[in-house]
Amino acid sequence: MILQLIASVVMMSIFFQAHNWYWGGIINFASVGVFLILTIMMSTRMERVRGVHPAGHKWRFLLASLLPLLAIIIGGWYWTLYEPHSASWLLTTSVAVLSYIPLIMVGYSLIVRGDR
Repeated sequence: MILQLIASVVMMSIFFQAHNWYWGGIINFASVGVFLILTIMMSTRMERVRGVHPAGHKWRFLLASLLPLLAIIIGGWYWTLYEPHSASWLLTTSVAVLSYIPLIMVGYSLIVRGDR
């Protein structure tokens, strides 16, 4: 789960800045392809280790998912609709990283609980 979340952060960072790069469309296309392959690989591997989640995990996961969803809607609107945009790569990458912190914390809590 943590690997998938890190891949999501990288994907969002590329998505926000791809319009400013000369080869941005091709880089964006390739990153989406790699992300989809990674998602399929992770989904098939998770089937083996999937167990019963602790009480309240579903709601914590859903609430933690709202921030990246909001970031992709707002950031996607402002940073990909108008090309090229003036936001720096540092700002867009920070938004991507910070928006996934709640989900990474949920994943980390599952790892900690599993080690007991």
